[in-house]
Amino acid sequence: MNDKVEIGQIELEIKLKTISSNEHKIQYCLSEMKDAISDGKTEFKKFWEIKHVCLNLFKEQIPSIARQNLWNEYIEISKEMKNLRDILDEHTAFAIEQIELVIQALEEDLLKNDALLDTIKEIEIPEILISLEEKKAYFLKTQKELTLFNSFAARINSLRKEIIKTNMRIKNKNGFLNRLSKIGDEIFPKRKALIQDLSNEFLDSVTNFVNKFDLKNQTYFDLKEHIKTLQSIAKEFTLNTQAFTESRIMLSECWDKVKIAEKEYKKEKFKFKKNIDDTMVKINALKEIVDGNPLDPKIEEEETDILNYMRSIELRKSDVLYLKSKIRWAKSKIYEEAQIEKIKIIEDKKLQVQKKKDEITSLQDAIKSLITKKDFSIDQLEEEKKIIEEKIKDLNLESIQTLLIEKDLKELDFVIEEKKDSLLLNEDDISTFKRVFNNKQTRKKNLKNYQDFIKKELAGSNLDIEKAMIFRDIVNSQTKKIRLLEESINDLEDKIIELESK
Repeated sequence: MNDKVEIGQIELEIKLKTISSNEHKIQYCLSEMKDAISDGKTEFKKFWEIKHVCLNLFKEQIPSIARQNLWNEYIEISKEMKNLRDILDEHTAFAIEQIELVIQALEEDLLKNDALLDTIKEIEIPEILISLEEKKAYFLKTQKELTLFNSFAARINSLRKEIIKTNMRIKNKNGFLNRLSKIGDEIFPKRKALIQDLSNEFLDSVTNFVNKFDLKNQTYFDLKEHIKTLQSIAKEFTLNTQAFTESRIMLSECWDKVKIAEKEYKKEKFKFKKNIDDTMVKINALKEIVDGNPLDPKIEEEETDILNYMRSIELRKSDVLYLKSKIRWAKSKIYEEAQIEKIKIIEDKKLQVQKKKDEITSLQDAIKSLITKKDFSIDQLEEEKKIIEEKIKDLNLESIQTLLIEKDLKELDFVIEEKKDSLLLNEDDISTFKRVFNNKQTRKKNLKNYQDFIKKELAGSNLDIEKAMIFRDIVNSQTKKIRLLEESINDLEDKIIELESK
C-alpha cells in the first residue's frame, strides 16, 4: 500500500514538472482531488497527498483573480471531502453496530447449543438403506450436530468476509476478528472431528455393502435403488472429500456390475421365453376348466401337472414366481367365494363400529340432557350417572372415545358438585361457608391439575388432528369451569369475611 502511494507521488511530481504555470499545476491537482472522491471512489490517501501538494502550490506566484477562483474551488472540494468522510463514518458506525449485534447473537447461540440442537430437523434415511440400519441412530445424531455446526461455520465465514471488506479502524476490525476466532475455536475443531468420524463410519458402511453385494439374491431394481439412495444420502451427509470420493467410486463400480448383469439377463430372458409360453398354454387351459366349474375335481390334477412340468424345464427364479402368479390368476374364480365371505366379515365389522358410535352418541346426549335438568335432585343425577358409567364399561371404548365421554362426564360432575354446594349454602352458617369454600378450592386445584395434564399431552408431537382438537376443547372447558369456580370462591370469601365481622 505504501509503495503504491509512493509511486503515485512520484507520478504526480513528474506530471507537475511537465506543467509550466503554477495556475495550471493547481488546476491539475484540483482535478485529481475530484477524481479521488468521485464515482464512488474513496481514495483518501491519494486525496490527502495531492491536497498537501496543492496547498504548497498556493504559496507560489499566481495571479490574484486566478488564485481566488482556484482557492474557492479548493475549499469546495475540501468541504465535499469532509461531507463524504462524515457519511462514510456514519456508514461505518452503523456497520460496526450491526456486526456487533451479529457477533453477540453468535456468542449467545453458542451458549445455548443444546437448545438449538433440539430445533434442528433430522434428515431422513430411507428404509431401503439396510446397509445403514445398524448405525442409523448414530448417523442421524451426528449429522444433526453437524447441521448446527455447519450453520455456525457459515455464519462465521460470512461475517469474517463482511468485517474484512467493511471500512473501519484496524483496532475495531482486529477486535471483531479476534472474537470470531474465539467462536471458531469452539466450533471448527469439534466440527472437523465429527466430519472425520461420520466419514469413517459412512465409508465403513459402504464398504460392508460392497463386500456383501450379491447379484443373485436381490433384484437388479432393488440393488440400483440402494446404490442411488446411498449416493444421494452421501450428498446430505457432511463428509470429507476422501470419504465422498471413495464411496462414490465403490458405488459406481457396483452400479456397473448391475448394468452388465442386466444386459446378460435380457439375453437369457429371450432364451427362456419359449418355456414360459409353453407353460402359459397349460395355465390358460386350467383357467378354462376353473371358469367352467370352480368345483371340478380335475382342477387339482391339472395344477399338479403344470407344476411338475415347470420343474422339468429350465426356468429362472423370477420366471417361476411369474408363472405361479398366473396359476393363481387362472384359479381366481375359486377365490371369489372366499372373497365374498371376507367382504361380509368386513361389512359386519363396520356395522358393529357404527353401532358402537351410535351408542356413544346416545350416552353423550344422555349426559348433556342430565346437565340441563335443573329440576333433578343430586341423588337422581348421581343415579343416572352411575347407570351411564355401567354402560360405558360394557362398550370397551378406544382412547379417543373415552376422552369424549370423560369430557362430558366431568361437565356433569361439575354440575352435581355445584348443586351440592348450593344446598349447603342455604344454611347461614359460617362453618358451612368455610367447608364449601375449601371444597371449591380443592375442586379448582383438581381441575387445574387435569388441565395441566391435558396441556402437556397437547404439547406432545404424537397427536393426530382429531385428538388435538378434543384436547383443546377439554382445555377450554376446564378454563371456563376454573373461571366460574374462581368467581364463586371470591364471592364466598367476601361472604365469610362479612359473617366473621358480625
